[in-house]
Amino acid sequence: MNEPDRSTESTALVALRGVSFAYEEGPPVLTGLDFAVHEGRALALLGRNGSGKTTLMRLLSGGLRPHAGRLTLGGEPVRYDRGGLTRLRTTVQLVVQDPDDQLFAASVAQDVSFGPLNLGLSDAEVRSRVGEALAALDIAALADRPTHLLSYGQRKRAAIAGAVAMRPRVLILDEPTAGLDPDGQERLLATLDRLRAAGTTVLMATHDVDLALRWADEVALLTRGG
Repeated sequence: MNEPDRSTESTALVALRGVSFAYEEGPPVLTGLDFAVHEGRALALLGRNGSGKTTLMRLLSGGLRPHAGRLTLGGEPVRYDRGGLTRLRTTVQLVVQDPDDQLFAASVAQDVSFGPLNLGLSDAEVRSRVGEALAALDIAALADRPTHLLSYGQRKRAAIAGAVAMRPRVLILDEPTAGLDPDGQERLLATLDRLRAAGTTVLMATHDVDLALRWADEVALLTRGG
């Protein structure tokens, strides 16, 4: 494989360079992959089931570690120690496809506050971030609502609000519109547009080609073994 372009690498917010990954006793999922996320772009990630989209997103957010190659943040290799991963996760946040895999606290506000509290922020700062995130996702009225009483669309928004409260520069969303009715999809896309206008770079994995072409500035297609 050719050596990656260092100038491109240094301008990416987060990037995978020459990355390979396989799960234990399984075939390679990704091999020699170069993938970069640049500031201010709306990036859609397409690919069939099994193509490695979720694996790629977990590698970008530090949930998985590449077996070969490297993950860079601002052009610098990510360290997989406590400090390095904290720096990564305050810059890059992943929201998984099923909100029930991410929501666990008794109320919406408690759930959204979890990440900022773990950063050791003051109570006032945590409250400020939670309020901003709930407002950004248009669910401020649900702050005290038990998470188990939310509709599916509301749970999606609450899960995204938890990531937004970390004030990431890159927000990664795995199939965010899946399971939503057309009105819910449009409301979520409008929310993502507001987040982008406020300076958040968004990467969305989706199976919806029409949505990707309509919403994204750039589209990447991942194929099996890519």
